[in-house]
Amino acid sequence: MFGDGIWEWNGKTWSKPDLKLPDAAREITSLAQSKDGKTIWVGTRREGVWEYSGNRWKQHLQSDEPFAHNIQFLQKFGGALYASTLEDGLVIREAAGWKHLGKSTLSSNAPRQLVVFQNKLYVRHSNEVVDCFDGKSWKQNVFPALPRKQIISIASDANNLYLGQWGGWSAWDGKNFAHHLKIPELQIVPLMQIFPDGDQSKNSKLWLGTENRGLFMWNEDSQKLQHFDERDGLPDDWITSLNRSGSTLFAGTFKGGVAWLDEKSAAKKPRWQTALKGSGVTSIVVERDGSTLVGTHFDLYQRDEKGKFISLSNWMQGNDREIQAMLSTDEGLWIGTRNSLLFRTNESMKRSEETAKIGF
Repeated sequence: MFGDGIWEWNGKTWSKPDLKLPDAAREITSLAQSKDGKTIWVGTRREGVWEYSGNRWKQHLQSDEPFAHNIQFLQKFGGALYASTLEDGLVIREAAGWKHLGKSTLSSNAPRQLVVFQNKLYVRHSNEVVDCFDGKSWKQNVFPALPRKQIISIASDANNLYLGQWGGWSAWDGKNFAHHLKIPELQIVPLMQIFPDGDQSKNSKLWLGTENRGLFMWNEDSQKLQHFDERDGLPDDWITSLNRSGSTLFAGTFKGGVAWLDEKSAAKKPRWQTALKGSGVTSIVVERDGSTLVGTHFDLYQRDEKGKFISLSNWMQGNDREIQAMLSTDEGLWIGTRNSLLFRTNESMKRSEETAKIGF
């Protein structure tokens, strides 16, 4: 029983056997017994595998094994891979192996988004504060004096760090803040996604995905806001992810699949196209060759040259298909799921080989 040790059924009643299970092994996720009944194996959530034999328990841990699963976000920083988890802190893959950072270093055990700005790593937590790592030391809650303290999304480009809040956002250039918190159309609207877009020298566009009002586009040059919702072809008013490939902007939704807008063909009358209806999109990445990958709760898709979305489910086993985060790097593609962390090299993608599971 998860959190409650081992129970035994004798045909009539349940009781706890006198196994003296260590407290560290209480979060049981799997159980096995040898044929002769003398050896018991216990798999746990955070403390590896335990073996009971000869009336004693022995813990089996690999020296560099990852700490947890349930990956929420992936980011590369300082030559290492950083993965945020649901409630187990940060998992870090360095050249020397795996590392784990918990609440003793961070503001919480539930980090969410990770972005890099001006050679520093910023981590937004589920408690709506942001920590910062400069490559040597961590600082907690680095933006305590915002007009609206709840930071519910974060993004960056070459010029600014963007902090999404209820009813607006704040842009920080490393020294000063520019607050955008009084735009009437955004009041009482949670900004769940921020995507800097356009001319990076001017920050000409900022896409703002909401939980209940669809998608907004802020034009920095004109200081005007444009709104998109179901009337413009969006399949859902909850935006979960944003990315761009060439002239096409992609928007993932909570339950309406993926939508895209080709701004060249839709310059006069913007109209969103949709696919994967009924799917919850969790991540959209654009590969180095320009191809678009869409991760959902049930599968991974690639958009081909004709605009058709092809399932890549053969890349993964069935229990690895609940995708929550993806990161494209020069070496290959990282995929974070509810149960595992996957890596697929660029070369193996070309050969359509199986995904290599790392450490789980």
